[in-house]
Amino acid sequence: MLQTSLYFAARTTEACRQLITRLFKPEDIFAAYRAARKLHRTGDIVLVASAQDQAGFDSWARANYVRHIRNHFSSKFPPFFNGIASQSAQEIQQLPAESDAFWLVVTRDQDMPLMCVMYALPYEMTAAS
Repeated sequence: MLQTSLYFAARTTEACRQLITRLFKPEDIFAAYRAARKLHRTGDIVLVASAQDQAGFDSWARANYVRHIRNHFSSKFPPFFNGIASQSAQEIQQLPAESDAFWLVVTRDQDMPLMCVMYALPYEMTAAS
């Protein structure tokens, strides 16, 4: 039986991993990604969620999200958004463009948002002997 697991990109900090793991179930994150991929007709997706209100995820095509952030900050684009602005999650993980990989942004009141790349890989489940 084929299963799918979500993974964090290699440079994701332990604090970021712990927060995301505490706030969200992997199956909810992956379901939100799959719905966003279908809605936006692209695999180049950004999911945005709040650490204060885990009601769900907002989804954006990455180009639209970057445009939104640039408009929000008008003249001064925050340097911590450079990664998300310059590379897709697939590029960061060196995966084919059709791969299940995405940016996850977690907003935290007045603190700087956490941003990481997550990706899904299928694996084979074997029956226990």
